[in-house]
Amino acid sequence: MFVPRKVKGEFLPEKTTKHGPEYRHSDVAEECLRQQETGTYMHKRAAIIETDYDKAEEALNAGREAYGTALDKFIDDEEKLEEVVKHAVSKIKNTTGKLGQSFLRLEKQANFNKLEQYVALLERANTAMSSLAKLEAAGTLKKISDALK
Repeated sequence: MFVPRKVKGEFLPEKTTKHGPEYRHSDVAEECLRQQETGTYMHKRAAIIETDYDKAEEALNAGREAYGTALDKFIDDEEKLEEVVKHAVSKIKNTTGKLGQSFLRLEKQANFNKLEQYVALLERANTAMSSLAKLEAAGTLKKISDALK
């Protein structure tokens, strides 16, 4: 069966095997020369390169946009965090100031020198009450009370 090798300017294989199309060496050389003379090869390669360039440019623009979006979100989050930290620091400073003022008031009102004396008196009173409780448990407290009357 006769298979035409060129149909309307197309370059067709001599035969097709399980490995793919096979071309005659002379046909390949002739087609290369024809494409080089007419500039067809360069136009095809330029179209492929232009397509690849457009795809790369789209990918680059998408990457720039994603980076810009991520950067804007990062800056917004950083600003929010800064506000939260400022608020927390302000609260800590206020609380620390109030606590310091409370200690000063407590110190003025308590008068720690007198407080030590009160604690010593309370300890002595506690010891005395313990002794009286022991005497009452032994039954001698009533006798002592009656003797003092």
